[in-house]
Amino acid sequence: GDDAENMPPRYRLGQQVPAGYVFTDPASAEYRELAGLREAAGWAAVKTLAHMASNRADNVENIKCVLMLAQNIICDYGVDRDVFVSHRRGWAFALDAFSLDGRDSIMPRYIAASRALFTQVSRGVHNTRFMPATELFHAIASEVARFCVSAYSEVRKYAHVVQDDIVSILPAVKYPLIPMFLAELYEREESDPEKMNGALRVLDTPAFRRPCLRDWTHFPTLVLALCRAQHEDKPEVKRLVRSTAVGQVVLVSAPLPPLQLLPAARELVETLGGGSGVRDASFDAAVARGHARATEAYQFATAENARLINALVDIQRDAGTTWRFAAVSGYYLDQLVSVRMPLEPRLMRTLAENLTSDLVLFRENAAVNLAQLLGKIKRRSKASQPQIAVCERRVELAMDRAAARGISRAGYADLCERALAGDAAAAAAPYVDSPACGWFVWPRATKAY
Repeated sequence: GDDAENMPPRYRLGQQVPAGYVFTDPASAEYRELAGLREAAGWAAVKTLAHMASNRADNVENIKCVLMLAQNIICDYGVDRDVFVSHRRGWAFALDAFSLDGRDSIMPRYIAASRALFTQVSRGVHNTRFMPATELFHAIASEVARFCVSAYSEVRKYAHVVQDDIVSILPAVKYPLIPMFLAELYEREESDPEKMNGALRVLDTPAFRRPCLRDWTHFPTLVLALCRAQHEDKPEVKRLVRSTAVGQVVLVSAPLPPLQLLPAARELVETLGGGSGVRDASFDAAVARGHARATEAYQFATAENARLINALVDIQRDAGTTWRFAAVSGYYLDQLVSVRMPLEPRLMRTLAENLTSDLVLFRENAAVNLAQLLGKIKRRSKASQPQIAVCERRVELAMDRAAARGISRAGYADLCERALAGDAAAAAAPYVDSPACGWFVWPRATKAY
């Protein structure tokens, strides 16, 4: 969401710092006049961008001028962004070059002047980031986003720079734009590879990558769009799809359940709060609200994760899916499958069938995934046995060996069938973990590559 509570801590709306601004009194006539001029210029830029996008999309130079105007209305905090970055790098270099140790330093006077200038510029950047995301700013960001998927590469490149500056200053304006960029990835009658190119480049930027991977409202849509993007034959689009997917796979993981607040953490908070020893009801209420919100988010993410896994399995089993995009779906399955959630039989069946695939990539992927999943399932089942302590691994292995001596392969297979049929005596039999007649029993015949 675009509210302060759901945004990262460094972007939460807070108090601005004094920066020596002029016209700081909202009640003065000069302030109202200048604010009115700025508002009028902003809406003029919005209308002009909308007109250019609909009627003059090929007028590249004029579009770039209006995009610059829109950028300055939001991002003009007294200095150009490149100048600010230059000051920041210069100050970082000075700290490293003139520091004697961790506390003392001897700096020339010009470095002290540069520090004062950098401090003043940083105040302007800080205050600009604390501006509320008004209707005008949302409208400007929306119009700029339309040019990020323009059919003209020069317009797209310039619009990407403007969009990156805007979302770095006002992160809240990017959330309503994510569905528009995701829609350009799907196959439609009016789909354009140039627009898809622009959408992929925007979604692969750090500003948009994190919200897409963190929010399970958008994440399944992005993954399925990338795995079903084989309708585009343009080599550059295929390269972007693959690079985007590979760059995201390393950051993807299955949903994690929320944890309860540890007693040590509670004691630390109480100590920092004064150490009176009295339980704070407001603190307990805040913890309960946070845990309830996290539990609700986990339940939603778990349901979406199950649907996403089924969809990825369908993509892999579809005969029309090319091996490249089937491999991309396999990369996501590697990260999304977890034994904390029920495993779909179709998934396990697909992995077993891929063991005999003609493609080396599929065989390696299936072998690694099956080995990991079966091992995790075995450990989970072993830990859930009430008669075996989880921490007593040596005792557990000794019981396995002792129990395995008296049970043959055929006898254990019969025991498993009786337990699955509901026989209480068979279900309560000792746990056996042996390669010959243990937890995983090979069938009489199996297909091997």
